[in-house]
Amino acid sequence: MKKIILLFASLLALGVNAEGEVTKEVFISPGLVFVDIVHNSETVRLQRDQDRENEISDFYLKTARGKIQPMHPFAPHLVETIGELDVIDYAKKRSA
Repeated sequence: MKKIILLFASLLALGVNAEGEVTKEVFISPGLVFVDIVHNSETVRLQRDQDRENEISDFYLKTARGKIQPMHPFAPHLVETIGELDVIDYAKKRSA
């Protein structure tokens, strides 16, 4: 019985579609696949594109800039830089 439960839990974790293909979820961050927020009384789901074969437009393909970019690129000016997870956290708080 424990083996059956373990197998079932493993399949749920991997995700198996109706055709029996193994799928993996695309995470925003470890343990976070999506966030549901309420905007104008309507639930909106924030998530990454779950299609692992998806390609972005050629216009946005070049992401390398030759070196790691600073998180605070406007120093010494007082401009606060926020990251993707900060925006998601703010949206969740405003939605609650």
